[in-house]
Amino acid sequence: MSKKIIIACIDTMYGLGKDNDLIYHIPADMNHFTEATTGNTVIMGYMTFVSLGSKPLSNRRNIVISEHPLTAEGIEVVSTLDVAFKISENDKKVYVIGGAYTYKQAIEFVDELDITLVETVKPADVYFPYINNLEWTCIKQDFHNKSESNSGGYNYIFNTYTRNIK
Repeated sequence: MSKKIIIACIDTMYGLGKDNDLIYHIPADMNHFTEATTGNTVIMGYMTFVSLGSKPLSNRRNIVISEHPLTAEGIEVVSTLDVAFKISENDKKVYVIGGAYTYKQAIEFVDELDITLVETVKPADVYFPYINNLEWTCIKQDFHNKSESNSGGYNYIFNTYTRNIK
């Protein structure tokens, strides 16, 4: 049985992206994402796949949820999140990497949230689902002060949440 994890970078108002792009490009967060997901399975929606240049992420099993016909080397295309979880159930770790609609569907079924919280707000047109403290407990926080070299000038926190037992 795989461990299902959502990984995302959001701001204090849960903003994720704008115009099919991330609103934050923080080098340390990009490194964190790469280290966490490399060697594992990633599940993404069609628009996230397009935002990645319609190419798979290297050294990962790439599953794309799409009703659009896709034929790109290195990806598996499925029609629903349920099918994506089903075909990856024997993989060790499965990361849901976006977009907003896929996060909204997946949050009910994942075991863990790996959330980078940027301590500011930027205009966004897509948002992460609300993290309900009755359902989730933050078990780890790693604070980082702003510096041009690692954060693009923002304070940010790497947060790990686990689902509370129902």
